[in-house]
Amino acid sequence: MVQKKIDEGFIDIKKEFISPFMEDTKVIWYQVNDGTDPIDIFSRINMGKIRLTNAELVKALFLQKCNKYDPGTIYLKQLQIASEWDKIEYTLQNNSFWYFINDNKIKYSSRIEFILDLIKDKKEEYEEYYTFNEFNKDFENKEISNKEIEVLWSNIKSYFMIFEEWYNDKELYHYIGYLVNIESKITNLNLICKLVNKYKHEFTSKGLFISDLKNEIKLKVNCQIDDIDYHEDTKKYIKPVLLLFNIKTMLFK
Repeated sequence: MVQKKIDEGFIDIKKEFISPFMEDTKVIWYQVNDGTDPIDIFSRINMGKIRLTNAELVKALFLQKCNKYDPGTIYLKQLQIASEWDKIEYTLQNNSFWYFINDNKIKYSSRIEFILDLIKDKKEEYEEYYTFNEFNKDFENKEISNKEIEVLWSNIKSYFMIFEEWYNDKELYHYIGYLVNIESKITNLNLICKLVNKYKHEFTSKGLFISDLKNEIKLKVNCQIDDIDYHEDTKKYIKPVLLLFNIKTMLFK
């Protein structure tokens, strides 16, 4: 209902948000008077509680900084980002879409965090809140402009739209899905990041990108069929070869 109103260009802010916030929201207030470090108090109060994820913290950054917009557009801009954020998360919750780009070795409570990790090039050995801290650096400048916020948000959306394009393209879906499924030497995060960067660079030439994918796949099945030993080479060669055979069969149908 809210989305419909936004699309039609009108919304009763007072009825939908301000009144419920002012009348139905309760705030727990802790007054600190003895010079105790407020961060220490916050940590002790919230110890044992469910910790916020990188995704939740980054989302809060975007919604908070939207307050720099003109008063008349603050709520609509916040609603736009929140709505688009939820759409991305909802699509990523589709397991068919999710497992196409992710081998699920890293568990995400909010799957959009996968995109955030890609953007900030998070490595396995990095600390838990690395991605949030990196985004926070982007927002640390108090004079960050509305245009800069738009650029940051558009970058997140562009990653998602690339994944959607791959998912809806028969050739890209099968070749990229193959590499995600078969890759073992580098993490899935690094593989997808590598493919996204290559795709952006070669965006005007889908054929060239597919050619690069095929070259990547050739490296996975670089063997002579007659030399494969069923007992010794099952994981190294037999699975990649048979999976590729199935994919080529699907593509030629």
